[in-house]
Order: sequence, then structure tokens, then C-alpha cells
Amino acid sequence: MIFAGTTLRTWVPQKQRWDLAFLSAQGGHYPNFFGKWHNDHMQIEVRNQDAQGEFLSKIRFKDITAESFTWDMYQSRDEGKSWSLDSIIKAHRVN
Repeated sequence: MIFAGTTLRTWVPQKQRWDLAFLSAQGGHYPNFFGKWHNDHMQIEVRNQDAQGEFLSKIRFKDITAESFTWDMYQSRDEGKSWSLDSIIKAHRVN
């Protein structure tokens, strides 16, 4: 699945989490998802839908330094009982 669009993020101090909304370039949006710290990584969870039906996604930001981070996304089609790796991004700061 290819996601192209813009993500809006805001930190909610009362909940100690990021609230996010994704606006898709293909139309539609994915409201009501959030990110929280889990030990050594930030995790975002969202319910998605494609031609095969609904599925869960979890996105993790990890190995975070001043110069880089790793982003990975997992999907579950059985309500979180099992997860499969979908994508990995290794980002590096460009000066």
C-alpha cells in the first residue's frame, strides 16, 4: 500500500501523547490515531482499510538520534494477534 499525503500532529500534554490525522493525496483521511512512547520507541496505531478489508497498522519511530531515526510499519489483519512487517525507512539528516 502506498501512502501519499500530509500528516498533522499535535502534542497533547494532558494525555502525554501525540494526536495525529493523515490527509491522503488520493482522497480521504485517517482520523483518531495517536502516538505514545513505549520504552525506547514512539509507537503510532491506526485502523486502515484497503481492497482486502480493514487492518491495523502500528508505526514505530526508533533508534532516534540527533542525526537519524528508523521508521517501521507493521500490519495486522487479525485484530493484533499477529503482525507482519510492511515497510522500513532509515532517515538521516541532510545538512
